Amino acid sequence: MALTSRRAEAAKFTLLAGAAFFVLVPFWVMISISLKDLRQFLDNILYPTSPFQWQNYVEGWEAVSPYIINTLVVAAVVTVVSLTLSSLTAYVFARYEFPGKTPLFYALMVLLMIPGILNLIPQYVLALRLGLVGTAWALILFYVASRQVLEVYILRTFFLGLPKELFEAAQMDGASDIRQYWSIALPLSKSILGTLAIMTVVFVWNDYIWPLVAADNFKTVSVGLAYLTKQHSTSWGPLMAGYAIASLPLILLFSVTMRYFVEGIATGAIKA
Repeated sequence: MALTSRRAEAAKFTLLAGAAFFVLVPFWVMISISLKDLRQFLDNILYPTSPFQWQNYVEGWEAVSPYIINTLVVAAVVTVVSLTLSSLTAYVFARYEFPGKTPLFYALMVLLMIPGILNLIPQYVLALRLGLVGTAWALILFYVASRQVLEVYILRTFFLGLPKELFEAAQMDGASDIRQYWSIALPLSKSILGTLAIMTVVFVWNDYIWPLVAADNFKTVSVGLAYLTKQHSTSWGPLMAGYAIASLPLILLFSVTMRYFVEGIATGAIKA
């Protein structure tokens, strides 16, 4: 049994190491190219060669910093507003009874079955009529709206698992509905809220189609990097340095919040 267990552990380790290898190789190649000039790039792609061209990172930062700042602003506003609205909506669906509650929730869930790309033209027409095309508001407002359905579904499920005795005790002590939401529901939901916040930031950071269509004058990272690729297709060192710099915020985000992300994924409900 012990031998079988060790073999299973070795197989798991080998599988994970292989997966990690294939995930990390592109990052290694990116870093390697970012430290080369054109001659070094043509001589050898896989391995860094001296002298290292650190000025590529200066050029890369100058090129991508406006796009990073734009994306950070949009991601921060969208995350705060989206989670505030969705947590309030999910709390109402989970804690209160009102006429039409079930049909309304099912109608909301139907939206999960509609591919987002089908909304591209209607969204653009709406943004155009509202005068939002080309501005950051075209990103912020529509991102907030697009995140609501999934976040409401996840948070409602989580709130339903919270012990009812906590809310009943708070109600007996005279706590208002808002106080129960603020002092009980939200503190117990830190892990799932953190997970949704990470998912929202990654969604905003990686989205390409909607910023390209609706806010070309307010370029985010994904659009900006594509724009740089067309402009500097032969300057591979600065281009890869820009890609490396653009990936740092997400790496830092996951490094700091990984514990909350894992807790949020693992948490199903809190038992009374």
